[in-house]
This record gives sequence, structure tokens and C-alpha cells, in this order.
Amino acid sequence: MKDIINIILSSVKPDYRALRSILFRALVVLLVLCVSSVIAVIGLGFFVWSLYLYLETLFSPYWAALLSGAGAIALAAAIVLVALLFTGFFKKSGRVKPKPEHAGTGFSSDPMGLVYKYPLESGLTAAIAGFIVGSSADAPKTLTEFMTLLKESGLK
Repeated sequence: MKDIINIILSSVKPDYRALRSILFRALVVLLVLCVSSVIAVIGLGFFVWSLYLYLETLFSPYWAALLSGAGAIALAAAIVLVALLFTGFFKKSGRVKPKPEHAGTGFSSDPMGLVYKYPLESGLTAAIAGFIVGSSADAPKTLTEFMTLLKESGLK
């Protein structure tokens, strides 16, 4: 894995150090996020358990378990609701969506328009296609035939 990362990083000569620092920071943030998530889950488990122990002094164990579980589910639902509110899931847009150029096919006549509209998907598709073409002897011919067939069927 380290060799693959070194090959990828060495292929970008001018910004090698900047790219390396960005990747390093991203990995550190991902690691910290994973560790803090595990700690938060353990803390939530202790919170629910302590709620159960407290409610057990007031109610029977069955009711205490039911109430502490319902509290945990209510907390999870509240977190999801807050996340949906922050992302704008419940906002109604008054704008009318424009119809695509070819409503029946779903294709755009401008391939660069698709690349600008979906940059992540375009990059991933190009990377996967490049890997397939580079790893198989028959893949370039097959990919060319597929693209020709796609162009003939949808982009007239």
C-alpha cells in the first residue's frame, strides 16, 4: 500500500510536498474522527446504562430498560433531525427545475457539460476506465466499442 501511495505521490512532481501534507492531514483528521466516534459511543453507552440504573430504583427493571432504550432512540432521532435541518432537507424550493435537453434519454449533448456538472463522478469514472484499460489486453478495444455504441445510441 505504501508503494502505491508513493507512486501516486511521485507522479505529481510540482506539488508533491503540498499533496503529501494534504493527504497526511486528511489521514490524521480521519483517525481522530474515528477515535472520537468510538469514545462518544462508549460514553453514550455509559450514559444509557446509568439512566437504566437510576430508573431501576424508581420502576421495575422492565420499565427501566424500556424507558432508557426509548431515551436512547429519542436522542438518536433528535440528532438525525438536527442534521437534516442543518443540511436543508426540509426547505421547500420555489424554483422550477429545468428540463434536460433530451428528456427521454437523460443524455446531454455536451460531454464537457457533464464533466462540469458532475466532477467527482467524472473523475472516478475516468480513473476506473483508465485502470481497466491499463490492466487488460482486450479492454481498450471493448471500451472503444462501448463508447461508440453509446455515442450512436444516445448523442445524436
